[in-house]
Amino acid sequence: MKPFVRICGSALFVIFILGLVACALYFNYLMLPPDASSDETVVVEIPRGATTRDIAGILYEKGLIKHPDLFRIIVSVKGLGQSLKAGEYLLTKNMYASEIAERLVEGRVITYPLTVPEGLTVPEIARIVADQGWADYDTFLRLVDESQLNREFLPEGVELIRPMEGYLAPNTYRFARGESELVIIRTMYERTLAIFDKERLDRARELGMTVHEVLTLASIIEKEAVIDEERPTISAVYHNRLKIGMKLDADPTVLYSLGRTGGLLTLRDLEVTSPYNTYRNGGLPPGPIAAPGEKSIDAALYPADVPYLYFVSRNDGSHAFARTYREHLQNVQKYQSGG
Repeated sequence: MKPFVRICGSALFVIFILGLVACALYFNYLMLPPDASSDETVVVEIPRGATTRDIAGILYEKGLIKHPDLFRIIVSVKGLGQSLKAGEYLLTKNMYASEIAERLVEGRVITYPLTVPEGLTVPEIARIVADQGWADYDTFLRLVDESQLNREFLPEGVELIRPMEGYLAPNTYRFARGESELVIIRTMYERTLAIFDKERLDRARELGMTVHEVLTLASIIEKEAVIDEERPTISAVYHNRLKIGMKLDADPTVLYSLGRTGGLLTLRDLEVTSPYNTYRNGGLPPGPIAAPGEKSIDAALYPADVPYLYFVSRNDGSHAFARTYREHLQNVQKYQSGG
C-alpha cells in the first residue's frame, strides 16, 4: 500500500502545483488590459460618494477591466480606497487596472475650456460662464459681488459699483465639469495676481501707482483700443492728462456709469452724476470698468513717449492723435463729421 500512497501523494502534489500555476496564469490574465491592441477611448463618470465597489462596477460595465473584484483587490492592496476621486475621466481599453486606479487617485479628470475675452464687465463674464453651462448666472454674479478676495488692493472709503470689477482676468481656462463657482472665481482672480509679477509691481511703484490704479487705467485703455499698437499711445494720452490735472474725458467711463457697455453718448449722458464719469470728475475713476488684458496692463505701465493729449476714432479701429485742442477739433471735423 505504501507505494500506492506515495503515487497518490505525488499526483496530488502535481495537481496542487498545476492548480497554483493555473490560478497564477488566470490572475495574470486578469491583470492584463481588456484589449491591449486597442487605443479606443472611453469617457467614464465617477460620481461623488461612489464606493470602490461602485467604481469597479462602472469600469467593468465600460469594458475597461476584466473583473470588478480584481480592481477592488488592487485598490485594497495599495490602500487607495479613500483616495479615488470623483469626476469625468478619459480612459482607454489598453490600460492596466493599476494604471486606471492611479489615474483616479491623481484626479486626472477631463477638463473643458472656458474662454473669457478682454474688456468684459463682471455681469458679462457671469453671462459667459452661465451660457457655457458652468454656473447659474445669478449665483455666480452674487458670489463675485460677495467675494473679498481682492480686499487688500481696494482703496479705503471708496464706493465701487462692483468691488471685483477688473480682477477676473481674461484668459482661456480649463475646468472639470461640475467645478464650483467659487473655484472658477478664485482661479480667475489668481490669474490677475500672477500677471502682476515682480517686474510689473516694481514698475507700478516707479510710476507711483497701486495695482488697483493700474487695473483701472488699463480697463479704460482696453475699452478704447482696437489696434494693439495704439495701446501705449492711448495710455500716454491719459498719463499726460493725469500729470497736468486734466480730466480724462473717457467715454467708456460714462457708459459704465450708465450701466451700458456700448452705443453712442449724448451731451446729457456726459452730465450723469457718478464718480465714474471722468467728464465731471478729475483723476481716475474709483475702480476698473472692465477686465483688462495683459496688453492693456502693460500699456498702462509703459505708456509711449509722446506729447498727445487728445485722440478721436477714425471709424476703422484706429485713432487720430493730437497735441492741442485745435488739432483735435480738426481731427474730429475730418473723421467724425464727414469732412
